[in-house]
Amino acid sequence: MKGWLPVPRTDLEDGLLRHPTAYAVLMYLRFRARIRPGVINHGGQKIELNKGQVVSGRHRIANDLGLTSRQAEVALNFLKKYGLVKIVSNNRYSIYTVERPKVGAAVGVADRQDRCSKQEQSAL
Repeated sequence: MKGWLPVPRTDLEDGLLRHPTAYAVLMYLRFRARIRPGVINHGGQKIELNKGQVVSGRHRIANDLGLTSRQAEVALNFLKKYGLVKIVSNNRYSIYTVERPKVGAAVGVADRQDRCSKQEQSAL
Protein backbone atom coordinates (compact mmCIF):
# COMPACT_ATOMS: atom_id res chain seq x y z
CA MET A 1 0.00 0.00 0.00
CA LYS A 2 1.11 3.52 -0.73
CA GLY A 3 -0.12 6.91 0.34
CA TRP A 4 -1.02 8.52 3.61
CA LEU A 5 -4.00 8.74 5.90
CA PRO A 6 -4.99 11.87 7.81
CA VAL A 7 -5.59 11.38 11.52
CA PRO A 8 -8.38 13.61 12.83
CA ARG A 9 -7.63 15.84 15.80
CA THR A 10 -10.89 14.67 17.31
CA ASP A 11 -9.09 11.46 18.31
CA LEU A 12 -7.06 13.48 20.77
CA GLU A 13 -9.95 15.72 21.84
CA ASP A 14 -12.22 12.74 22.46
CA GLY A 15 -9.78 11.06 24.79
CA LEU A 16 -9.80 8.04 22.49
CA LEU A 17 -6.08 7.59 23.13
CA ARG A 18 -7.01 6.52 26.68
CA HIS A 19 -8.37 3.33 25.11
CA PRO A 20 -5.33 2.01 23.22
CA THR A 21 -6.86 -1.27 22.09
CA ALA A 22 -9.95 0.43 20.68
CA TYR A 23 -7.77 3.08 19.06
CA ALA A 24 -5.57 0.40 17.45
CA VAL A 25 -8.66 -1.35 16.05
CA LEU A 26 -10.07 1.96 14.77
CA MET A 27 -6.80 2.86 13.04
CA TYR A 28 -6.57 -0.65 11.55
CA LEU A 29 -10.07 -0.24 10.09
CA ARG A 30 -9.22 3.23 8.78
CA PHE A 31 -6.09 1.87 7.07
CA ARG A 32 -7.98 -1.04 5.49
CA ALA A 33 -11.13 0.89 4.51
CA ARG A 34 -11.87 1.51 0.84
CA ILE A 35 -11.08 4.97 -0.45
CA ARG A 36 -13.66 4.74 -3.25
CA PRO A 37 -16.73 2.55 -3.89
CA GLY A 38 -16.18 -0.77 -5.61
CA VAL A 39 -16.85 -4.49 -5.73
CA ILE A 40 -14.60 -7.07 -4.10
CA ASN A 41 -14.50 -10.85 -4.30
CA HIS A 42 -14.62 -12.45 -0.86
CA GLY A 43 -14.69 -16.24 -0.75
CA GLY A 44 -16.23 -16.48 -4.20
CA GLN A 45 -18.92 -13.96 -3.34
CA LYS A 46 -19.02 -10.46 -4.83
CA ILE A 47 -19.56 -7.75 -2.25
CA GLU A 48 -20.24 -4.12 -3.11
CA LEU A 49 -18.52 -1.73 -0.72
CA ASN A 50 -18.81 2.01 -0.31
CA LYS A 51 -16.13 4.48 0.68
CA GLY A 52 -15.00 3.86 4.27
CA GLN A 53 -16.02 0.19 4.39
CA VAL A 54 -13.92 -2.92 4.93
CA VAL A 55 -14.79 -6.62 4.96
CA SER A 56 -13.18 -8.55 7.77
CA GLY A 57 -13.92 -10.43 10.96
CA ARG A 58 -12.91 -10.01 14.56
CA HIS A 59 -10.63 -13.06 14.42
CA ARG A 60 -8.68 -11.59 11.51
CA ILE A 61 -8.51 -8.18 13.19
CA ALA A 62 -7.26 -9.82 16.39
CA ASN A 63 -4.68 -11.87 14.50
CA ASP A 64 -3.38 -8.88 12.51
CA LEU A 65 -3.08 -6.69 15.62
CA GLY A 66 -1.76 -9.35 18.00
CA LEU A 67 -4.86 -9.26 20.21
CA THR A 68 -7.07 -11.97 21.56
CA SER A 69 -10.43 -12.46 19.88
CA ARG A 70 -12.14 -11.19 23.03
CA GLN A 71 -10.04 -8.00 23.11
CA ALA A 72 -10.96 -7.28 19.49
CA GLU A 73 -14.64 -7.94 20.22
CA VAL A 74 -14.65 -5.58 23.22
CA ALA A 75 -12.85 -2.87 21.22
CA LEU A 76 -15.30 -3.21 18.31
CA ASN A 77 -18.27 -3.00 20.68
CA PHE A 78 -16.74 0.13 22.26
CA LEU A 79 -16.32 1.75 18.84
CA LYS A 80 -19.84 0.73 17.83
CA LYS A 81 -21.33 2.06 21.07
CA TYR A 82 -19.85 5.52 20.49
CA GLY A 83 -20.79 5.65 16.82
CA LEU A 84 -17.29 5.49 15.40
CA VAL A 85 -17.89 2.22 13.53
CA LYS A 86 -21.04 0.61 12.13
CA ILE A 87 -21.04 -3.18 11.89
CA VAL A 88 -23.20 -5.34 9.62
CA SER A 89 -22.55 -9.06 10.08
CA ASN A 90 -23.60 -12.41 8.72
CA ASN A 91 -22.24 -15.88 9.48
CA ARG A 92 -19.26 -15.51 7.10
CA TYR A 93 -17.93 -11.97 7.49
CA SER A 94 -18.66 -8.48 8.80
CA ILE A 95 -18.73 -5.20 6.94
CA TYR A 96 -17.28 -2.42 9.06
CA THR A 97 -18.07 1.17 8.12
CA VAL A 98 -15.75 3.76 9.62
CA GLU A 99 -17.86 6.79 10.49
CA ARG A 100 -16.71 10.38 10.33
CA PRO A 101 -15.44 11.37 13.77
CA LYS A 102 -17.53 13.63 15.96
CA VAL A 103 -16.02 15.72 18.73
CA GLY A 104 -16.69 14.16 22.12
CA ALA A 105 -18.02 10.91 20.69
CA ALA A 106 -15.63 8.45 22.28
CA VAL A 107 -15.68 9.21 25.97
CA GLY A 108 -18.51 11.64 26.51
CA VAL A 109 -16.45 14.83 26.49
CA ALA A 110 -19.35 16.65 24.84
CA ASP A 111 -21.64 15.62 27.71
CA ARG A 112 -19.18 17.01 30.24
CA GLN A 113 -18.94 20.26 28.29
CA ASP A 114 -22.74 20.54 28.23
CA ARG A 115 -22.92 20.08 32.00
CA CYS A 116 -20.27 22.74 32.52
CA SER A 117 -22.04 25.20 30.30
CA LYS A 118 -25.35 24.58 32.14
CA GLN A 119 -23.61 25.19 35.48
CA GLU A 120 -22.06 28.36 34.10
CA GLN A 121 -25.44 29.48 32.81
CA SER A 122 -27.09 28.93 36.18
CA ALA A 123 -24.34 30.95 37.87
CA LEU A 124 -25.07 33.92 35.59
